[in-house]
Amino acid sequence: MRCGVYVRVSTDDQRDNGYSIDSQLRMIKEYCEKNEYDIVDVYNDAGHSGKDLMRPEMQRLLKDIKSKKIDKLVAIKVDRLTRNNYDGFWLLNYCEEHDVKIELILEPYDVSTANGEMIFGMNLVFGQRERKEIGARTKRAMEEMALERIHPSKAPYGYIRNKETGHLEVEPIEAEVVKEIFELCKQGNSTRSIATIMKDNNAYLKQGKWKSDRVYKILTNSIYIGIFEYGKYKRKSQDILRVENYCEPIIDEVTWNATRNVLVKNKHSNYGEYIHLFSGLVKCPICGEIMSSSESFKYPNGKQKVYYHLRCKNHNCRGFGLHYNTEKIENVDLQKSDRKDTCSYINLPMNKEEYERFWNALTQAEIVTLHEFEKREIFEGCMPVEVMAKRGIDTLRFGPLKPVGFDDPRTGKRPYAVVQLRQDNSEATLYNMVGFQTNLKYGEQRRVFSMIPGLENATFAKYGVMHRNTFINSTMLLNNKYDLLKNNNVYFAGQITGVEGYVESISSGFVAGIDAANKLKKNNDEKILNAVSNKMTMIGALANYISTPNEKFQPMNANYGILPPLDENIKDKKLKYEKLSNRALDIID
Repeated sequence: MRCGVYVRVSTDDQRDNGYSIDSQLRMIKEYCEKNEYDIVDVYNDAGHSGKDLMRPEMQRLLKDIKSKKIDKLVAIKVDRLTRNNYDGFWLLNYCEEHDVKIELILEPYDVSTANGEMIFGMNLVFGQRERKEIGARTKRAMEEMALERIHPSKAPYGYIRNKETGHLEVEPIEAEVVKEIFELCKQGNSTRSIATIMKDNNAYLKQGKWKSDRVYKILTNSIYIGIFEYGKYKRKSQDILRVENYCEPIIDEVTWNATRNVLVKNKHSNYGEYIHLFSGLVKCPICGEIMSSSESFKYPNGKQKVYYHLRCKNHNCRGFGLHYNTEKIENVDLQKSDRKDTCSYINLPMNKEEYERFWNALTQAEIVTLHEFEKREIFEGCMPVEVMAKRGIDTLRFGPLKPVGFDDPRTGKRPYAVVQLRQDNSEATLYNMVGFQTNLKYGEQRRVFSMIPGLENATFAKYGVMHRNTFINSTMLLNNKYDLLKNNNVYFAGQITGVEGYVESISSGFVAGIDAANKLKKNNDEKILNAVSNKMTMIGALANYISTPNEKFQPMNANYGILPPLDENIKDKKLKYEKLSNRALDIID
């Protein structure tokens, strides 16, 4: 009988119950020898929590179970396998599906029977309860440290942590910067302008850069008046532990109160006029909490660009802090939200269980070893599907697997997720998986993608790869006609210049071709060239973007953000884009 041995221990487990990795292995080996089991492999997740199945050795075990490598799974107790009710029953069903029997040597019951399954479930409940108790004990220990003025984490800016006592002590240089920040705020300056002042003055900072969010965190941290709020970002307001006289204050309460009023005023003046189209309607795809709208600012080519986002407000959500850009959403005609082209695709619907099983496998699958030049940031539109999946369990369901405009014929209801296959040849023998750019190993692609309903027995004619777009530093090499600055008889066009997209690549060749043709003419007619290369037009804006010095130059596609702003500030986007378009048409005419 082929046996797979699973052992796991966290620091808390080892301290509390003594089931070390060595003791688990010793007990299991004795058990297997007694029952004449052949140990095929040992899966050791030392140092990993049992809160979920996202552990490297557990994921390897699941792969081996599916590939029929083992017949039995042996562990000392169910809480070694998992301390999560849902995951426990999912694992039990998964093993049954692949004819693998679970044996727990310190919990001797047959999980294949009704009574055994009941006891299995009860032990899962106790395991989950113990996990939560461990968390509660850790929380209490941290609170006790806070009450004793022993700082439980890294010292905030303006303080250092005494290595012997653990108490916070004022750091003189940083403290002066903190005072200046509060004084600037009291004078009415926004966090953004304060960050700029700090940057211009080269204010002391160990690492990172001065940004508005860093300034905001300083201005909202009560530690600077000697009050420590433990659990501020993880708990409800009524559960926050507030410790007064925690450390020496850097500012007085009068200054603190004065900055509260300024912060409130600036918040309303900066953000109060903006009401997002979906305010109060959009829920976080992870926790279901109503999402809030926010703004961020960038300054390409010295011009302010405003980006609007949706973000989760729930501090306990693993998606907290993630921002969803809303510009594309707002430009969609809501009356056209359903897919109208589904007839061009084969749709593979997935229910919740099928999707979650696929997502678990996808996020844990092996990828190819990347070269150093492949590890840099990539264009969002070309993101590997496994990277997108790791942003959150529901990210794919709001992206390429979005179940919109299609009902599952099996149920008559909207599916949980949908994979689309696009026909690639006239004979209808080749289909492309929409949105599945990937760095997964070929074997992993076959294993993971075969989990999609309908592809269990599919033949993969060609496995997915990530294409690499190499581009030159056009901002230092080219002018806005796509010819070399040092040799205007040499042209570049297409993605190598840093324009992103098919139409955009064509436009670069169009401009370069017209300019080259004009140079060959005796009587140059640059009317057309001057029109399309004008930065007020989209083609001209792209040409301007790739030829304007930029230390952080990255590929860019056509978008309204690269156009010079209008002379007037227009809030209505539809009207704004119409005026931008008419301005370009006037130039071309």
